[in-house]
Amino acid sequence: MSTAERARRAVRDQPFLFRSLQAGVLNYRAVARYLEVGDEGTVASALRRYAEELDTPKRSSPSVRVTFHRDATAAEAVPVESETASAIVVRGDPGVETFVTAIDRLLIEDVTVRGLSYDQERSVIAVSRDDGPAALRLVEESVV
Repeated sequence: MSTAERARRAVRDQPFLFRSLQAGVLNYRAVARYLEVGDEGTVASALRRYAEELDTPKRSSPSVRVTFHRDATAAEAVPVESETASAIVVRGDPGVETFVTAIDRLLIEDVTVRGLSYDQERSVIAVSRDDGPAALRLVEESVV
């Protein structure tokens, strides 16, 4: 396996690096040092070439609507204890990548995600009731 192939595999194995490379926000040399898959300069060049091949992530469509339900069962959400969970419902299709970004943002902010469902018409994120308002803000910022 060549150095370039090892670098690509290492990036694909770490989704945060892949998404950052795709978005064009990585320092190639710093990532090459982090990956430790070969000579820094060679790996940095391979990453630069790989980034040029990737499509830029798409933003959500304007037809996406986000609503909040204090009781997750009232929103016909994923099965969770209704007394302790709220639901954020996303109507319309923000795209899988955007939905994953929303989940990542919730996890980074230590929001307790209790359950998930995703389809192209209606997706639901069940969160701890205490985290509801913060979760709503984070999801809206991610998908709208």
